[in-house]
Amino acid sequence: MKSARILFLLLLVSSFSPEKEIGQWNVSLRQAMDGKETEIIFLATLKKNWYVYSSDLSIDIGPIPTSVKINPDSSFLLIGQLKSQAPLKKFDKTWDADIFYFKDAAEFRQGVKILRPHPEIHGIISGQYCSEKDGQCIPFRQEFHI
Repeated sequence: MKSARILFLLLLVSSFSPEKEIGQWNVSLRQAMDGKETEIIFLATLKKNWYVYSSDLSIDIGPIPTSVKINPDSSFLLIGQLKSQAPLKKFDKTWDADIFYFKDAAEFRQGVKILRPHPEIHGIISGQYCSEKDGQCIPFRQEFHI
């Protein structure tokens, strides 16, 4: 009985994901027609006083940029790179560099050409959420399917 309680407690603790309380992601495909180019739109709503880095950052600077890994499928073809939409810019003393980031909300777009009806698009969004209050950063990894 004691081991069952311990297992329950471990499951309860492991199901708590603070990163899910910080950022909520919505992924959608702009209306698509076979053989036409369109975009996958990644929107994040961020908790007050938290921010996420742009996808445009060089990994050499230090902070972890937001990235998207899309699983290949014969129903679509990726076009170009993930693009951050109107990020904010500031000089960060910690990294001794200009950084691009989003607070409150973030938007990223990925070009895609639809090759078949009802494309199977899924993958993982990852990066880090950082607090403006105490500088704490929490890595995140969010699966998506559209």
